[in-house]
Amino acid sequence: MKSLPILLALTATASAEPRKLTFASAIDLTMQKSPELSSAQADVDAAKAKRSQPSRSRLPSLNANAVGNYYTKAFEVPFPGFGNFTLHQQRTSITNLSVVQPLTGLAYLSELVGAADHAVAAASADYDRARLDAAYGTASAYLRLLEARAAADVAHRSVAD
Repeated sequence: MKSLPILLALTATASAEPRKLTFASAIDLTMQKSPELSSAQADVDAAKAKRSQPSRSRLPSLNANAVGNYYTKAFEVPFPGFGNFTLHQQRTSITNLSVVQPLTGLAYLSELVGAADHAVAAASADYDRARLDAAYGTASAYLRLLEARAAADVAHRSVAD
């Protein structure tokens, strides 16, 4: 985190065209380029995605499977006195359709939803903290730069006097 203001100062001086970096533009640049802020935003997005999972498990799920077989001929087993018993035809198929309702109680699911809401709030608070830390670090570095310029001006005037 402490290297970000230095990198911003080097980026500003290494560009082809010199430009004036104001206090507000330095903070805006930090907010756009900070890897800590990108990571914190990704954490917020992940927490929001996880928040929808418990509420989806309240609904029943539907599953359908179908299997078809084609044999060279039907398979028949002879039974004396009863005739032939057909074990399977030349073409067979099996279809399975199931509807599953979760057994988890709604009270438990409500607790999971509440916990996910708290996780989103915590991730958002971490993001806000990262934004404040980045802005503070940039502001502090910008003020130190102004102090260094002022000290250099005083030193030059002292030498001139």
